[in-house]
Amino acid sequence: LCSEDEERLVRDLFRGYNKLIRPVQNMTEKVHVRFGLAFVQLINV
Repeated sequence: LCSEDEERLVRDLFRGYNKLIRPVQNMTEKVHVRFGLAFVQLINV
């Protein structure tokens, strides 16, 4: 669940978004994606 403001932000950011468009000049060019995770633990002392 999210707030109305968050819902409006996501809707505005993705308005006109086309998932078929790739950030390359040549459509046969590969898109390199790097993905990582970080575990962060906050301890209240």
